Amino acid sequence: MSLEELKPLWEAHKQQVEQQDLWSAAQLAALLPAPHPKPRWALRPRRVLLQLGLALLSFGFSSC
Repeated sequence: MSLEELKPLWEAHKQQVEQQDLWSAAQLAALLPAPHPKPRWALRPRRVLLQLGLALLSFGFSSC
């Protein structure tokens, strides 16, 4: 079975589930809180560790 054959089956399944379900996809989406955008200055913890490691490595090379 190819992907092209699965697309109509998937759409039919989604429509059937939406008709039988008590909550529609739009109602469920309305219940979810809106994501708050992160400030531009906030870095991921891994990125902070990478920057710190690179700074220490460059300091080590420059002090030799």
